[in-house]
Amino acid sequence: MTYVAALWLAVQTINICWPRETGDAWYIEWSMVLTLTVVGLAGTALYLGWARHRIAPAYGESERAEQAGQAGRAGHPGA
Repeated sequence: MTYVAALWLAVQTINICWPRETGDAWYIEWSMVLTLTVVGLAGTALYLGWARHRIAPAYGESERAEQAGQAGRAGHPGA
């Protein structure tokens, strides 16, 4: 059901954003498409450039990684 809802949301977003002939300037008719594109690109750039490195791992992931690392070192001399 989640996939159906996501597909419905995508279709309705396209429906709302699709420019209609109103006789206004091109940038007014395409304003929703332009805004969605600019905000999407800005969010992607922000995530890739800054936020991706600042997001903490999920709760418990660091403990599991630490335990896995200790288990792997247990058989090595000097561990």
